[in-house]
Amino acid sequence: MKVAIVEDIRPHQEILERYVHEWADQRQQSLQLFCYETAEQFLFAWEASSDFDLLFLDIQMPGLDGISLARTIRAQNENVLLVFTTGVAESMREGYEVEALHYLLKPLRREEIGRCLDRALHKRRGVQFLMVHTEEGVLKLDQSSITYIEARGHSAIVGLAFHEPVEVRENLAQLEAQLDEGEYETCHRSYRCRLAAIAYIDKIWVHFDDGSRVPVSRRRLTKLSQAFIEYHRGKSV
Repeated sequence: MKVAIVEDIRPHQEILERYVHEWADQRQQSLQLFCYETAEQFLFAWEASSDFDLLFLDIQMPGLDGISLARTIRAQNENVLLVFTTGVAESMREGYEVEALHYLLKPLRREEIGRCLDRALHKRRGVQFLMVHTEEGVLKLDQSSITYIEARGHSAIVGLAFHEPVEVRENLAQLEAQLDEGEYETCHRSYRCRLAAIAYIDKIWVHFDDGSRVPVSRRRLTKLSQAFIEYHRGKSV
């Protein structure tokens, strides 16, 4: 995997660089990692070789900021994965139009970076889609953007990271026939949650990376927690 970090604050760059290397060592994943202190530096390298798989972009940078840099990149490449880092929570939705894979809020945490890299690796191995019917017609949903599925009788609600949930005509059983095996776990009688999208679990809620949450039942808590741990140890990736 070829990865770039674009971050103007050296301590933040060094922390992210260390965590990415630790993840690659743990996963035994081949890694090429490059660091840049400005968007302009990265664009110079990008013009020479644009074969990056994943970019970590700081949103707040002097000169060309991370959002503007992402727009420039997206105009040339629709496939490279983008992850924004920021110290300001209010800015986390600014780059939604460039289809960011993830947003990381500073101070950066090793566990969340690991989950983000797991998602990137899974996405590189091949995007899987969920085909559904809505009032507007047939819709193709990227499974890597799904956070949960809620049963609603003969229909269902599909939660999407950083987007509004989508109501679909398929029931839970029909959707489960399309789901990636090992990627989802039941957290409540009415809910299936995607393990890669979970940030953490408490005694009442499953919290997702985008800030949304769904309930977890007491009798499902232990099994869900174990599945979550095993998934991020790489047993189900």
